[in-house]
Amino acid sequence: PALNPDVAIIHVHQADEYGNARVFGTGIAHQECALASQRVIVSAEEIVSTDELRRDPVRTSIPHFAVDAVVHAPFGAYPGTVQGYYASDPEGVVEAMGAMFAGDFREYLKKHVHSVNSHEEYLEKVVGVKKLGEIRRRETIREGYVS
Repeated sequence: PALNPDVAIIHVHQADEYGNARVFGTGIAHQECALASQRVIVSAEEIVSTDELRRDPVRTSIPHFAVDAVVHAPFGAYPGTVQGYYASDPEGVVEAMGAMFAGDFREYLKKHVHSVNSHEEYLEKVVGVKKLGEIRRRETIREGYVS
């Protein structure tokens, strides 16, 4: 049978206030996930104007009618990567995966969720400005022509 999640949270490169969203580069079934889910929350690296999206509508990956809420969340895929914005944090990925597979996720949640009051505070106090700068510098587009 088809999978129809109750809620999907999809992190995108850009979205407007209505939920029209763009995912650049490769992705893992963003559009299909949005259309199959009962409710969709889009978290976006950038909120852009609807006029910006209308200038090149073919690049819209997820249409507004499939989205229930939009959240501006820079570094929202951390410790993962967003192609062209920032690379993954290998230590952060190992910590998250280790917590999931060790069978006790409580300590991870305590550090990464319950110890802060906002996404901004999390980025500042738990991840750190230095780490964010480092993963941003490490992300480069490797496809295409080299000059």
